[in-house]
Amino acid sequence: MIGARGGCYQSYLSTLLKISGVFLLLMTRYAEANLVINTTRVIYNGAARDVTVNVTNEGNQPSLMQSWIDNGNPDSIPDEEDVPFSLIPPVARVNGGMSQALKIAWNGDPLPTDRESVFYLNVMDIPPDPTSPDSNYVQFAIRTRIKVFFRPKGLSGRADSAPRQLVWQQVGPAIRLSNPTPFHVSVNQIMDTKGLRPISRDIGMVSPFSAHDFKTEPTVRAVKRDDLQVETINDYGGNTVSVIHAR
Repeated sequence: MIGARGGCYQSYLSTLLKISGVFLLLMTRYAEANLVINTTRVIYNGAARDVTVNVTNEGNQPSLMQSWIDNGNPDSIPDEEDVPFSLIPPVARVNGGMSQALKIAWNGDPLPTDRESVFYLNVMDIPPDPTSPDSNYVQFAIRTRIKVFFRPKGLSGRADSAPRQLVWQQVGPAIRLSNPTPFHVSVNQIMDTKGLRPISRDIGMVSPFSAHDFKTEPTVRAVKRDDLQVETINDYGGNTVSVIHAR
């Protein structure tokens, strides 16, 4: 049985299982990773040669770090994703209390120039085997997956102003947010005009020049056509509250 942050990796087990029949469980919310990424999202400026993130082993024992980038498939596994980025190093040993720099480099393959593109960085924490070869054990490998936003050079507008440009309308039991900007907007929740009553706690992302429906709270029926407040995540991983207007 396998559980993973964002998906299952049964096909990947064959390279990791012990002859003794040890099971590798890929878990997310049920175990805590020792390898911690120093950010919750990566902003890749198209004018940059590369971007670096740091991964720290907060445990006492060494861990094997395996990293890869996917284009939106939560069930992705290493070496099966065709993305325009390279990772250096893709595999590394990180000793307890130490950090490892992970460099992401765009290979120059064409990407849209009028909007952001989104990819996902995966970091898998594979702990060492127990010291006793005769012991029966279960090994947990934990995957962390964060967004990588590729922001083309010369993109018009500012990412921090994108949430304020969202417009909303009620569509049945949902609030539809339309995004007229070239930036992705990650939404935590939607609130009433004064920010006192939650309209939707549905979490989602509104892609550039598109719309996304957020399911309303069960107690919410008709929403007055007034300004709403939206809580979004900024480039630094912090929360920002903006006022948005009805369509």
